[in-house]
Amino acid sequence: MAKGKALVEALEKSLDFERKGSEFYLKLGIDTKQALAKNLFYNLAKQEIDHIIRIEEIFDAVRRNALLPTRSARKMEDIEDQMKRTFDKLSESIRTRKLDNIEAYRLAIEMEEEGYRIYKGFSESATDKGERQFFLALLEEERAHREALDNVYYFLTQSKDWFSVEESKVWNWMSI
Repeated sequence: MAKGKALVEALEKSLDFERKGSEFYLKLGIDTKQALAKNLFYNLAKQEIDHIIRIEEIFDAVRRNALLPTRSARKMEDIEDQMKRTFDKLSESIRTRKLDNIEAYRLAIEMEEEGYRIYKGFSESATDKGERQFFLALLEEERAHREALDNVYYFLTQSKDWFSVEESKVWNWMSI
């Protein structure tokens, strides 16, 4: 993928995806009553907004025909750390309240899977190392979002599936 039409199209699609994602998560955060899920949705919205900022930085560099900014690959605060702090602050009765919007939660999982597929495709099509690293970073963050959604969903629904998930993907601190 050269710094031409293909990259511009990838960035436009990425911006559209991230804008819809941030709006979706903000709405879920507002509409969700379950405190742990609400916090997760707001954290995801915040991270999607960070993605928008990073994509716009790349877009600006492309428009000016400048080098891609290296800070586009900056590390965001780990979502698991954010959720653990929230989990620890909530009483057991509050953090274990029933998940109130399971269908929206499933849509969020599907959205993160779509983001992963999008960024995987863009990273594989990239011909420039900087572009590839940028899209791989977004891909990894979408994977982490999916993992966060899975862990909170399984915890709140008390799904037996949670215990069968590969140990490295499960937030064991939730089983306290």
